This record gives sequence, structure tokens and C-alpha cells, in this order.
Amino acid sequence: MKTIGLLGGMSWESTLSYYKAINEGVKKELGGFHSAKIVL
Repeated sequence: MKTIGLLGGMSWESTLSYYKAINEGVKKELGGFHSAKIVL
């Protein structure tokens, strides 16, 4: 898995939906307690 960079918004609420969607996709593909490698 590669590490991605994600530029957040002015508050955590503006970044939450992207972060959650990415991690849900990784969990769906890999299962278990996997999460994306993200530099935020």
C-alpha cells in the first residue's frame, strides 16, 4: 500500500468526510482493522 497526502480544510469537520471515505474503502478491500496510510 502506498502512502497518500491529504490537505485538510480549516477545521477537522471539513476533512472528516474524505478521511472516512478513504478508510472505509481500504477496510472494504483489506478487511479487519486496516486503514489507509495517510499524511494529513
